Amino acid sequence: MLRSSLWVFALLAGCAPYSVLRQAEPNPFAGEPSFALLPVDWSTVIIDGDVESVWERYDADTRREWPGMKESSSALFARAFTDSASPAQVRPVPALSPQGFTAKCIVHELKTGGFKPLELTVRLQLLDPTGAVVDEAQATGKGKAMRGMQIMINEAAVHAGDALGQYLRNRSKR
Repeated sequence: MLRSSLWVFALLAGCAPYSVLRQAEPNPFAGEPSFALLPVDWSTVIIDGDVESVWERYDADTRREWPGMKESSSALFARAFTDSASPAQVRPVPALSPQGFTAKCIVHELKTGGFKPLELTVRLQLLDPTGAVVDEAQATGKGKAMRGMQIMINEAAVHAGDALGQYLRNRSKR
């Protein structure tokens, strides 16, 4: 019984809410107190297997509501990311900062789900002052099914922001 309990604990202890795609060693972020945060980038999102421009053509309501959905979910993502990254301080900036490190969050994929939960996959790139990608991680947030697109995408954005904020917090520890 004790052996199986230890196995379960070890399995759970190794689980992170994000996956690491690229990670610099030695850790250049250790002890870093603050990071700039670029606006969430939706320019390359794949939605239900299609590029955004194809997906928007499906109906007029989607075309009309989509910009507001992206804006709302981006704001909620940024807030969750910033809160979860604490004690590292995250400050929004409009463009790459030539001083210090910058976090760039790219919405990679949106699966609207239908009867299944909506999934929003976001990639975090930690950039050096020249704009080179030093670290890259990814998280997928889920929004409960059948609750309205705006509610589901906002919920998924909060989950993804929280997970990637944890990645930044872990990397910036001393």
